[in-house]
Amino acid sequence: MGGMWLELPFLLPLAQLDLEIRPRDDRMSFAARLALGFCLWQCLWHFQLSMSYTVPPALLELLARRSRSPVLYFAGSFNPAHAGHLEAINEAKRQVAKKHREAPIVLVAPKSDERLAEKMKAAGSFLFPYAERVKLFQSLLRCNGAHDVVFDGHWRHFTGDAREIRVATDRAFEALGCEVFRVMGEDRVKDHGLEDDPFVLPSVRANSMSSTEIRRLLVEDAPAEP
Repeated sequence: MGGMWLELPFLLPLAQLDLEIRPRDDRMSFAARLALGFCLWQCLWHFQLSMSYTVPPALLELLARRSRSPVLYFAGSFNPAHAGHLEAINEAKRQVAKKHREAPIVLVAPKSDERLAEKMKAAGSFLFPYAERVKLFQSLLRCNGAHDVVFDGHWRHFTGDAREIRVATDRAFEALGCEVFRVMGEDRVKDHGLEDDPFVLPSVRANSMSSTEIRRLLVEDAPAEP
């Protein structure tokens, strides 16, 4: 698998070496040594998977054609997506285009169902499954004629906190030589002390209905259980 720095075949020489250098009465059996090595490999592989970030292939394809284009990164719950999210993207695109004189490629990163479940449990609300949130957002984009928008399915598997996520994604994009601008809500910008960060674009609260208000209306309009 790409990016893995510890491969399973590496374990066989380790097990053989253990047989050669340790006294017979003080060494683990070949099978036990190999089993222990395999467990270690599994742990390291899962650790690397949770702490690394892979740029989506669809974005790489766009960057291959538009190597000078910046990236506009928009992460959030989108539970559900609505017109306000589109307004935030369009306003951020205008701001980036003024600086670069070229429209950015938009990368949308919805939260995983697991992360969102924790948030919604605290808020006492419900969630739309990841696939439905992506499908709804894609429908909104098509209806509004938006192009060059990529959905990031890799980010939802990342297990780090917000700061670690930004460090990992910044590192991945820097390796490609492209600048990344981030769309964030005004409240999150203040919470993280990013008011003076030129690569963070606060999204002003739109006049449209919020995700919270949409969920509330859906609950109120739902038919009563028999």
